[in-house]
Amino acid sequence: MPNSMRAKLTENLLRQTFRPFFSPKVPVRVQRMMTRAMELTALVPRGVHVSAYQSGGVKGEQLLPDHPASNHHAILYLHGGGYVVCSPATHRAFTSRLCKATGLPVYVPRYRLAPEHPYPAQLEDAYAAICDLEASGFQISNLIVAGDSAGGNLTLALTQKLRESGKPMPRALVLVSPWTDASFSQLPQPNNDALLTTTWVQFTRGGFVSEAQWKDPKVSPVFADFNGFPPTLIQSSSAELLANDAARLNDAMSQAKVKVEWQEFEGLWHDFQLNAGLVPEADQAVAQIADFLKTVI
Repeated sequence: MPNSMRAKLTENLLRQTFRPFFSPKVPVRVQRMMTRAMELTALVPRGVHVSAYQSGGVKGEQLLPDHPASNHHAILYLHGGGYVVCSPATHRAFTSRLCKATGLPVYVPRYRLAPEHPYPAQLEDAYAAICDLEASGFQISNLIVAGDSAGGNLTLALTQKLRESGKPMPRALVLVSPWTDASFSQLPQPNNDALLTTTWVQFTRGGFVSEAQWKDPKVSPVFADFNGFPPTLIQSSSAELLANDAARLNDAMSQAKVKVEWQEFEGLWHDFQLNAGLVPEADQAVAQIADFLKTVI
């Protein structure tokens, strides 16, 4: 089925505005200023309330539904941005609709960014965030951990750390366009992604980890041991830069007998779900996440 007119218009806009800023030639501070423009389109739907929260040493944003579907379950959402840009606010268009569609509270920690704070600072913050939710009364086994792009990478790293620490596994994982291989050895050529450039992802990686860390399964989770991992939903697009990362992750999890579902959308860009409320295909993806979570809660 051809993409919607709104999808085509949004894709063209991304190619002309955001994509040129995702370049090693653009200072990180300018990239961060540009991504803040995402907040201008992040209209929150009725029935969802957004506020700041702080639990322990981690600040963030909480999104609460008017009519909770459960008093025991919640979503810990780890935003993407190459570990260099973005924040809870830049992802609000998506997280607020995720909150509304699922009826679950969504907690989005503001983890530290590279290059000022290289790995494992982000993992330390994500672990602190989930432990803080546990201390506030949520059982980890009732939490869904979700993330997009680098946040998907962080979701997989956090799940490994929980297992190593003897903590329970989350109820489920939701991975949107996850980054799973820090070597970037199998990126598509040519790159037709409307958002990400190959040089930019290589640039952000350099601020996050050294080459000696690329094979660390918490940095490149496609190489992780997925034994005992919870039910997982992967969403990606066939035309995005990280399409192969999602495919390889699905294969690795399937071989480990994880209950994994992979939903690949045709011809869209990396993280198109962030355009929820604007692009029909993004709204459809949110609805499919909600449908998946209904099967595991």
